[in-house]
Amino acid sequence: MSATVNRIPDGAVVLLDSNIFVYAFARKSRQCHLLIERCRDQSVLGLVSTYTLCEVCYKTMGIEAGGASAAEPIPMRSLKRRPESIKKLVRYAVFLEDIILRSNLGIIVATETDVLKSQRIRSCFGMLATDSINAQILLEYGIPAIATSDSDFERIPGITVYAPGDIP
Repeated sequence: MSATVNRIPDGAVVLLDSNIFVYAFARKSRQCHLLIERCRDQSVLGLVSTYTLCEVCYKTMGIEAGGASAAEPIPMRSLKRRPESIKKLVRYAVFLEDIILRSNLGIIVATETDVLKSQRIRSCFGMLATDSINAQILLEYGIPAIATSDSDFERIPGITVYAPGDIP
């Protein structure tokens, strides 16, 4: 069972999963927003992988394209057919820039070795590719905790999982 992100102690080192940023961007979780703020003021040492940043870019672009009233992000296949619409999207880019430049996050470069080693995670713990890469990074770099809404990370011994408590 995971603890909630609002229980992350000051000074903790935590890898942030893409869903933390996506829930903050979509304004679906005050706890996720506050966690990013705690990283910004350095009360929590937040880390993020380059792989996760790419995922955040992709997902927030779809959310913005869906519009403020959209319950779900627009399917990217549909958006891809509308390049003029893509050119008008800016909120996701401002959000991503803020994460990278002003949130005091340590950025871990996900390497091809991490991708290759993540196969062991998939084989041992039955995780999907995207999650297994983050799990590999947790283990490779000795990061003790992850903030995520994905309970699959609870299957990895020795990793503390902090989940947003305000997401149903």
